[in-house]
Amino acid sequence: MSGTENVSSYKWTLGVRALSNQIPRASVRTTLTYRLHPRFSVGVEYNPRADDVGLLANFVAVTESARRPALILGTSSDRIGTPSGRSIYATVSKSLSGAVKLPV
Repeated sequence: MSGTENVSSYKWTLGVRALSNQIPRASVRTTLTYRLHPRFSVGVEYNPRADDVGLLANFVAVTESARRPALILGTSSDRIGTPSGRSIYATVSKSLSGAVKLPV
């Protein structure tokens, strides 16, 4: 997740995740998203082991600058340890690589 606008010419993103030692819903996840705007994407998520289909959305509300962190809002089913429901999230992110000289 980046705190900048996505200026790539690619509009579609397909993602597949497979994890072991997870609850069934979280063990396999497939996503397909479409970027409507450099700061806004929507899509669908399918969790086949739970027969769950849901909406994905991601919006970079505030882009990251040299002094300011980014604010990213969205929705997903990706919850830690819960078997059902949707998550709505707000993420504040800031690259620290300039301050600590590491890719953090």
